[in-house]
Amino acid sequence: MPQVVVTAILVATALFYPVHSLAANADVELRAGGATLCGTCVHTPTHIRPAGQLFADLLFPVGSLEWLEFGPYLKAAGFEDTFIGAGGLVVGFAFSRFEILINVGLAYAGSRIGAFRGANGEVRPGQSQGTYDLGVSVRMFGSAIQTGWYGSFQYTHNSNGEDVGLNWLSDKKTNPGIDTLTVGVGYRF
Repeated sequence: MPQVVVTAILVATALFYPVHSLAANADVELRAGGATLCGTCVHTPTHIRPAGQLFADLLFPVGSLEWLEFGPYLKAAGFEDTFIGAGGLVVGFAFSRFEILINVGLAYAGSRIGAFRGANGEVRPGQSQGTYDLGVSVRMFGSAIQTGWYGSFQYTHNSNGEDVGLNWLSDKKTNPGIDTLTVGVGYRF
């Protein structure tokens, strides 16, 4: 796992740093917390498992609106011995020492999470490998300048969108999703 983290940091830096001089904010963040399959399901027992994420973004300010920024993000995550890569767009709202991020993208897991064979021999295929990647993050910087180290709190949800009629990523019929709560520490270059 340490090799994956180091590789992800190097890839994110190689992709984002060359355009950093375009008045953009480049951020790299390490997150740790707990995740559960179908955390939003009412009638399903919750089993929380450890999860980790490496999140990198490149945020560009929107014209004269200093409080609004957007850009791409990349995420490497681990859950149940499975690597999950994700990427998409992030929108940020900055005020004082705080920043709220909303990210929307696509993710792909290296294997099906939650797959198992029941005692009766029935195979539960688990989550689809291709999912949407949705998240909300709150960052707190040491000063209103919003540079250097910061702390953060995140909620992320990965599913195939079947509950809202968007199940076009996979032929699977059920995928209640993976819900993750994490805290993180990051650095803004």
